[in-house]
Amino acid sequence: HFRLSAQLGINTSGISQHIERPMLKSVIPGIFLIIFLLCISSFAVALALGGGPKATTIELAIYQSLRFDFNFAKAAQLGIIQFSLCAILGIMTVLFSKPVQFSSGLDIKIERWDRTHFRYLLFDIFILTFVCLFLFLPLLSIFIRGIIPIFSLPNTVWIAAFNSVLVAIVSSIISIGMAISMSGLIVRVSHKFPITSQTIEIVSFLTLAASPFIIGTGLFILIFPYISPFTIALPITALVNAAMALPFALRMILPAMARAEKNYGKLADSLGMTKFSRFRIAIWPRLRRPVGFSAGLAAALSMGDLGVITLFAPVDVATLPLIMYRLMSSYQISAASGVALLLVSLSILLFWVFDRGGQLEHNIR
Repeated sequence: HFRLSAQLGINTSGISQHIERPMLKSVIPGIFLIIFLLCISSFAVALALGGGPKATTIELAIYQSLRFDFNFAKAAQLGIIQFSLCAILGIMTVLFSKPVQFSSGLDIKIERWDRTHFRYLLFDIFILTFVCLFLFLPLLSIFIRGIIPIFSLPNTVWIAAFNSVLVAIVSSIISIGMAISMSGLIVRVSHKFPITSQTIEIVSFLTLAASPFIIGTGLFILIFPYISPFTIALPITALVNAAMALPFALRMILPAMARAEKNYGKLADSLGMTKFSRFRIAIWPRLRRPVGFSAGLAAALSMGDLGVITLFAPVDVATLPLIMYRLMSSYQISAASGVALLLVSLSILLFWVFDRGGQLEHNIR
């Protein structure tokens, strides 16, 4: 399409009107929904910055109802309100999302002949520079202020680091296991029961509408009459983080599973492969890369979670985000910067290890 527009002499405005906007029309509602759900469930930033009466959110109100007021009814009502808002917006997004059909291409990089205009290039440079400054200046300040304190952190911080890494690895394994199982189920039933497969896929995305804090609130209310939630803080945190990473893992693993089944499923059937051999030889080599990336993403998301652990953690149990929040609350900014640097480093390391593991050569024996 871009080559044809260049041959017809269509300028950048015309390309935007006739090609780019129709292409974006089908994906913008979904992108808006994801951003909205992530923002409305952002508990950590508001809590860390000390949200008061004029800067509170629904999740902060739920946190206050559980940990300070011990009002289960109010917490449940607030959770229903937030879930309803997210669900209504999700339904509206599905209704207004209209797929746009374009002819197929060769899946190669397309040259844009209209991008040579200096003013458009200058605008792109400005936007990219602003985004880079917004993202990397806070990280740079953390590195500068935390590089020295990181070597004098107390033992409690390193114990919290071990807890965070353990929770991240466990939640990543659980999330990937659920994503692979659900992907296989969806692919198997998609031909005979398409409505069932779509229903399973939609249900898996409900965790985005119910934030980790909402899920944690429900678990807190369910568990409290039978057992102290504070004694199982880390297992609950790992389970909830796994559920929250499931939609992202499923979105990356499901297409790869469907392609592998489409390309090699009939061949595996004709060879009479067992289910284990079919998965090991025909399916798994095509899933390694998305599984590695998904596992790294799940681990990184779990490392930075401050939602569930604040509900369940007793005084003597913590993760790195919770330790950092406690240090910031007591105005120990230098130590908090060291913990933040450690948290960022471990998150990047975990993501790199999982992602790199998915790119290693696979030898079938």
